[in-house]
Amino acid sequence: MKNDTEPDIIGVALVMIVAEKHPLLRASLAALLSHDGYRVFQAENPNATVSLISRIDDVAVLLLDLDMPGWRSILQHALNTAPDAFVIAMAGVEPIPELSDLQQSGVQVCLQKPLVYSDVRRAIGETLQRRRAA
Repeated sequence: MKNDTEPDIIGVALVMIVAEKHPLLRASLAALLSHDGYRVFQAENPNATVSLISRIDDVAVLLLDLDMPGWRSILQHALNTAPDAFVIAMAGVEPIPELSDLQQSGVQVCLQKPLVYSDVRRAIGETLQRRRAA
């Protein structure tokens, strides 16, 4: 039986960008996602994130660190360049904007750090279900 969080097209890995300023969290999250069968790119700062979003045509999910300076610019660029990408915000110690404000800005889900990987998988699974339903 197929798990809802697995890539929805066999043989075609969904593309994800992990934009996270903390190297250990970024690498760990990317490794877990890769292990689950996704094609994952890592971005350590706003410039790297914008560059990846611009270069990659089929971004399915952007995991965006709200503690990264310039996250609003990254989000706006993602919405303009990859409008079908699902944005999952990751919030840590900085004041976290209200979820309704984030959703109005284009963020579909906001996860609190420290992340629990099952929550990340669940958010991605919900994304895949919405994409299949659309």
